Amino acid sequence: MRHECALFCLVLSIAAVGCSSQSFGVGSVATSDGGDSSDAGLASIDPIALNNSWTYAVTVAGTYPSCTTGTSTSAVTQHGTTGGRDAYLVTSFCPGVGSFWFSAVGDLVSEYIDASWVTALATPVQEGSTWTNGTESFIWHSAGTVNINNQTFTDCYEVDDATTGGGAAYYAVTFCRGVGPVKWHLRDASGSNGYDAVLTQKTIN
Repeated sequence: MRHECALFCLVLSIAAVGCSSQSFGVGSVATSDGGDSSDAGLASIDPIALNNSWTYAVTVAGTYPSCTTGTSTSAVTQHGTTGGRDAYLVTSFCPGVGSFWFSAVGDLVSEYIDASWVTALATPVQEGSTWTNGTESFIWHSAGTVNINNQTFTDCYEVDDATTGGGAAYYAVTFCRGVGPVKWHLRDASGSNGYDAVLTQKTIN
C-alpha cells in the first residue's frame, strides 16, 4: 500500500487521465470541470500523473507522530525512471512518512521499496480479490457509491489489510475510479493510535 500516503503513496494508475488539467473541491467548493465523478468509470482506480495532488482533512487519533491533524496534501512531484521502470514520486499527506516511487500499468500499481518493486494495488479490482506485497496481505471490497461532504463518487473499492485477522490494528483505503484514494483509516495494534483522512480537494492533469 502507499504508506499513510501518499499509496497512495496512496500508491496510483498512469493511464487514468488523458485530459486537460482539472481541479475540484469536495463539498461546497465548486468544481472546475463542472460535475461529479460520473465519467470516472473509464478511468483507473488510482490515477497518477505529474503534478496530480490530493488534499485531505486529517484527524490524528491518540499518538501518531508521522501525521498531523489538519489539512494536508499528497502530490506527484517527479517523473522519471526508477528500478528500470517508468515511475512517479508521490509525497505523503503525513509529513513524517516522506515520499515513495510508484509505477502503474492500468489498475496494477507497484511501489519501489528497498531497491525492489512490490505490488501496492493488484488486479483485478473486484470484490474478494487478494494479494500480498511480501510482508502484508490485502483484499479488495466493493464500496459502490461513496458520498463525502455532498460530493458523490462512483465505482469505489476499499482496500483492507487482511494481515491483522480482525485484530485492533487496521488499515483501509477507499479508492474511486478516476479519483484515487478518497478515505484513509489506520489504527495500530492498540486500536487507539493512528489517523483518518477524508478527501477535500484533488487536482488531475
